[in-house]
Order: sequence, then structure tokens, then C-alpha cells
Amino acid sequence: MDKIVLVANPGSASRKYAVYRGSVVAGDLHFEFERKTVVCTVKIAGKSQKFKTGAKNFDSATKLLLGIAYRTNLIKPSEKIAAIGVRVVAPGDFFTGDHLVNQTFLTELEKVRSSAPLHVEATLKEVRELKKLFKGTKIVAISDSAFHRSMPAIYKSYGINTKLAQRLSIKRYGYHGISLASVTSRLQGAGRYKKLKKVVVAHLGSGCSVTAMHNWQSINTSMGYSPLEGLMSSTRAGLIDISAASKIKRELKLSDVQIESYLNKQSGLLALSEKSDDLRELLKLEKQGNIRAKFAIDMWTSRVAMGIADMAVSLGGCDAVVFTGTVGQRSAILRRRIVERLEFLGFYLKTRKNAVTLNPKEIIDISSRSGVMVLVVPTDENLEIARRVLKFIG
Repeated sequence: MDKIVLVANPGSASRKYAVYRGSVVAGDLHFEFERKTVVCTVKIAGKSQKFKTGAKNFDSATKLLLGIAYRTNLIKPSEKIAAIGVRVVAPGDFFTGDHLVNQTFLTELEKVRSSAPLHVEATLKEVRELKKLFKGTKIVAISDSAFHRSMPAIYKSYGINTKLAQRLSIKRYGYHGISLASVTSRLQGAGRYKKLKKVVVAHLGSGCSVTAMHNWQSINTSMGYSPLEGLMSSTRAGLIDISAASKIKRELKLSDVQIESYLNKQSGLLALSEKSDDLRELLKLEKQGNIRAKFAIDMWTSRVAMGIADMAVSLGGCDAVVFTGTVGQRSAILRRRIVERLEFLGFYLKTRKNAVTLNPKEIIDISSRSGVMVLVVPTDENLEIARRVLKFIG
């Protein structure tokens, strides 16, 4: 009988879980706010069912999880969960590998709490709740930066004193690695794409990044010490001059934690548009003539295109650019706008094929000329986490 693995993907705006039997998904559970209360949407075999929990925050999501899983027959009360996999986004050399969640792990996570409070806090809460609820069950912390361990020092380092950087473990760790591993696995498993040497992957969702891969290994990426560096995202400012950030901090009288929260949660598309952090909503507003929405979208597409071009420089050329993530897979209009800015590098789309490629289940080539491929590749972070958990526990 296949081992049951529970995958947990904690975030600030939602809690996502999935149940796997071996490497086959049994169902997904997604906790999110709806009219100021938490609801849980369960997806099993393509069918969705929504549960009103009555909870006012995510603190009880983990406790509610098991009851809903039983009600929907995702897991039977008599069955045992073999292990739990938790996605971990945290800076530090320790977190560039997968670890069993024990006291050593929790101590190390506490150490970096002040370095990346927004990401580490959610993970700490999640693993502590999971340990209480699933006593005796192995919990495996799956690194979101492990994929980038192959980056050479020239792209991994900052322009600061080397001894200081080593002492404080300050370097560009990169993230979205679980998604990148999933995409790489798909491409390597498909005959015609195996021979690609220089690939740029654009993971575009509520968080965005671009990564340069040579021979399927990461050599450069846009995210740095934390996910804040690099591309502008839904609510993240992306790359910003430290002097500008310091001035904002002084003028608004913010603490270290508050300025980080400001740049992570109150910036990006939300701040520029003054309306929404959702690109779907902004595209609708743009059609209605909203100038702020248009400016936000134009700036976002420009930054993504610049990021892809930057990665192509790292590679000394480009054989293929890959679009993945919720936006990368679903938005034909945004893919078109990005690629139009890159035509000077030999990137061209088949307009009609791009237009009908909306959240595909397989790799789709939407390029119109020989040379640089433009691909849409679905990512599956949960499956990648489940596979790594099974490998970890043996």
C-alpha cells in the first residue's frame, strides 16, 4: 500500500494542503478568507466542495484540516499518515537542504526569525501546530532554495566584505526552487527538450522570479537573501535602493519589521494601481481606461522582460524561455506583452497558439520561429514536495 503524505504550504494570505498516496494526489485543501471568515475548498478528482469553518484567522486551520479530510474521505480515521512535508522559505546555509523537523531545526529557524520575519513566522506557526496535532509523525522541512545551491559565487555573492558575508551567512540564496525542480523534471522527461542547454524560467504568480539554468542547473536567479529582491510582484516592491527604503522607514516612522512588511505586503502592483494586487482585476480596469492599472501592468511586464534578458546575459545566450506559475501558465495577454519586449533577442510567439494556451496540463511550445523556444510548462510544487518527502523517509 502506498504511503500517505500530507503536504503543507503555509503562506500569509492562505494555507494550502494536499494529500498524496505515494506520488499520486488524492486531493487538495485550500484555506482562505471569504468575507472575513476562513473557508476551506477541497478538490478531489476535479470536483470542488466548499466548507465554512467559522474561523476568523488561520491559527485553527491545521486543527480543522484533519476533520475536513475525514469528512471528505481523503483520509480514513483508521489510516496513518506516513510523513508530512512543509515548504520552507528561510535564509541561511542550513536551509539549503531538506531536514527532519526536530529541536535542532526549530532552533535554527528561530535564529533567522528576525532576518526574514514574514516568511519564517508562518512556517514556525505551521510546524508547531502540525507537531501538536500529528504527534509521532515525521515532519520534513523541504527547502525552497536547495535548487540554487549550484549557483556560482559570482552570482551568489553581494558586493560586501567577504569575511562579514561569511560570518553572517549573507548571500543570494534564491527561492521558487521547488517549482523549478518540478519544471525541470517535466522538461527532462520530454524527449525533444532534453538537449536544451540554456533555459530561462519565469515563475510568475503572486510572487515572481526568473532563473537562468545551464544544463538543468541554476546559475543565477532574481531572488536573493530573501524573496523580496528582484522582480516586482503583487504586493512586493522588488529591487529597491536601500537608501530609498531607509527614507521610507524614517518618514513613516517604521520599525525594521514594519518596513519589511511594507515592502512585502503594501507595495508592488497593489501600491502602483491603488486598486488591486490581482493582475486579472488590473487587466479589466485597464480595459475601462484606468491609467493607474495600465501603468502597474506596463511596469510589471517591463520588469519581467528585463529580468529574462538579464538571465540570458548570465547564460551567454538562450535556447528557451519557460513561463510557469499561475500567471505564467494562464495569462496569454501578459505572456504576449512580455515576449514583445524581447523580440530583439529572437523571442517570437504564435499568436493564436499563445491565445488558446490557458493553464495547460502538459508542455506547450508557443514559439513561432526556429531558434529560441517559448514554452508554457505547468509546475506542481505539491507533487515535488511529496516526492522529496518519500525519498527522505525511504
